[in-house]
Amino acid sequence: MNHQANPSPETLIDGHLDGNLTPDETALLNDWILADPANALAFGRRVRLHSQLRDLAFQTTLEPENLATPPQPRRRWRRLPLAGALVVVVAMTAWALLLQPATAARELDRLIAANTAEGAATDRTYRIRNLDAIPEAHDPKRPPIDGATLRVRAPDNYVLVRSQPDGSRWITGSDGETGWSVPPDGQGAVRVSRDPMRFRGPVPGHQTGIPFANLPADLAHLRITYDLTLLPVSPEGWKGLLARKRSTWDRGPREVEIRFDSRTGIVHKMTFHGMPKARGGPDSVMVELVGQESLDSAYFHHEFHHAANRKVVFED
Repeated sequence: MNHQANPSPETLIDGHLDGNLTPDETALLNDWILADPANALAFGRRVRLHSQLRDLAFQTTLEPENLATPPQPRRRWRRLPLAGALVVVVAMTAWALLLQPATAARELDRLIAANTAEGAATDRTYRIRNLDAIPEAHDPKRPPIDGATLRVRAPDNYVLVRSQPDGSRWITGSDGETGWSVPPDGQGAVRVSRDPMRFRGPVPGHQTGIPFANLPADLAHLRITYDLTLLPVSPEGWKGLLARKRSTWDRGPREVEIRFDSRTGIVHKMTFHGMPKARGGPDSVMVELVGQESLDSAYFHHEFHHAANRKVVFED
């Protein structure tokens, strides 16, 4: 890559997909993607084009051109010396290991493309589970994440509902333009901010750079700062990717496991391991799809979740 003083986002994306970025350029690209949902969508579109061109080129190399190779008799394999057979096995294994990262990256490219394509903005409802053996400590000002419900709509709308042991609910969310927090009755005013990310801290992974509410940005972040490995297909028929963070200096959980339907691009499950403990909370969390019902647009505005006479404070 020709390292410019101020490379354009398109140049950074192309350089990343070709594996030519410096660490500083990778950081620039990552910051650009996370800065705006529109940037994540632009990244996805560029990745989709790159993936389509790569697949076309790969298919072209497989097409024979005036080349006729007669099939070899099977008995030739039986006569192969043991040493030769071992060489073949070792070579095939090495080739598979070399191909694995590219294959995993290509699967993630397709997943990003599917979630930035026309018609991909479907409403989805996820249930959140704390996977730690020890439950979260009770805190009236911080409801547990275990059992919470997360409803999302691309590109940047979400509602997170957490419940206290007494049944009272603390609801936070964003309509894409403002962030808001609705505490239980009697525990303070509704708070609204012009920053859509203002109250997104409880969303799994947000405080570490993976806000699940913006899936294209999540996946783009993984593509840039994590090493990817393909997982075996699950009993449900879902493909799987395991992402391991390359550096302790990068934001994000230590590991992220994704289970998804490759035909639709729908992520059925994301599991986060090694969450930072600076703000407390569990070490491991799973976010699992439980519904895809359409929601009224009003659902993502704070007024939907509290009485009309409730006090509202605008922070900025």
